Amino acid sequence: MDLSKVRTGIEQKLYELTSEIVSGQGYELYDVEYISGSSTLRVFIMNSDTKTAIIEDCIKVDRAFSPYCETEDWIPGDFVLEVSS
Repeated sequence: MDLSKVRTGIEQKLYELTSEIVSGQGYELYDVEYISGSSTLRVFIMNSDTKTAIIEDCIKVDRAFSPYCETEDWIPGDFVLEVSS
């Protein structure tokens, strides 16, 4: 995926939030996809040292999203997050 593609609206906000959360947890974001019809955000992460991610890494990033999902009004109520390597 081209992480430099032009995004607008909620897709841009989710991309910015995702980039902040993933890097804040010490991982590299290598792909992200927002499917608006199902309010699904697919996030693909990688540990830059190992060039992969394990389930614990994905769980760590998933949990880091929780406070934002509970406090940010612009995130859809039926929001689905998928974190993968």
